[in-house]
Amino acid sequence: MEVLDLRLIRTEDLRPLLEAEGAVWRENLRWDYSATGAMVLRFMEARALTGYAVLEGSRVVGYSFYVMESGKALIGDAFVHPEYRGGEHEVQLMTHLLETLQATPGLRRIEAQLLNLDGAAIREHFQSIGFQGYDRQFLYLAIPDAGGFPAAEDTAVRIVEWDSRWFPAAAGLILESYRGHVDSAISDQYRTQAGAVRFLENIIRLPGCGTFLPPASFLAVSGDAAARSRLCGMILTSVVSDRVAHITQLCVEPKKQGRGLGGRLIGQVVGVLRQKGFQGATLSVTVANTRAVELYRSLGFVPLTCFPAFVWDAPARPRRFTPKKMAARS
Repeated sequence: MEVLDLRLIRTEDLRPLLEAEGAVWRENLRWDYSATGAMVLRFMEARALTGYAVLEGSRVVGYSFYVMESGKALIGDAFVHPEYRGGEHEVQLMTHLLETLQATPGLRRIEAQLLNLDGAAIREHFQSIGFQGYDRQFLYLAIPDAGGFPAAEDTAVRIVEWDSRWFPAAAGLILESYRGHVDSAISDQYRTQAGAVRFLENIIRLPGCGTFLPPASFLAVSGDAAARSRLCGMILTSVVSDRVAHITQLCVEPKKQGRGLGGRLIGQVVGVLRQKGFQGATLSVTVANTRAVELYRSLGFVPLTCFPAFVWDAPARPRRFTPKKMAARS
């Protein structure tokens, strides 16, 4: 086994591994990975993808890459071929990657959500070097069988299709909804208005989570006049494979939570997806978010897989002690 800088790997040598990864995404997550795989290859050809690859002989059997963003590193992907799973290859891959990141000057935080790289050895390794771990579930809803969505409880709340004019308000809603929430510990984009804007741009304007589907994305608006309307809920949806959609975001302002609004929004999405011939919808949820887990299960979502999210924050630097000057004697 050998671990090399990803920029030393030839594109054609990585391609078979990406094809194997695409098969895992289709089988386990109902997700078409081909567009992401093509993007990875383009960055590889430009020698712009930072990370590591694991080789057995001349065969690339695993890889991982990361991106840097304002003092934070995001592990964009990590995958080891199923034939080489079991602990050693995953741990060696992550050891090289994480040692590089933790030694990077000025790095304050590392975030990782490993949808296809789980196991006891990986979890133990992350925790042994100071990472906090959170269990997450990837859920699936069969659209033809879906039903039983709650009726409107609050008649003052209107459900309307996504409108880009609400973009700033949508970022504000995310910030308010996730204040003190477990997901804000997993992703610090939920903690600031600027971070929420970047999150929305990634799922709406960039292909970060499939292709954004405006007709199946809705806003919950309260108020009886346009001038007094206020955003109180939101659900955003993307297409991730043939006849499968992914709910990329669902949030409700705190004072409206527990009143059926989340279920109403999901019902709106399912209605549109059914009309368009979709067979399924997926979403991910943190296990500790028990209210959301119970809601999704009650609506018919079933788990496809469980995966870990890891977070590391650099230790705070001790303050330098500066002795005060002694007052001059009078």
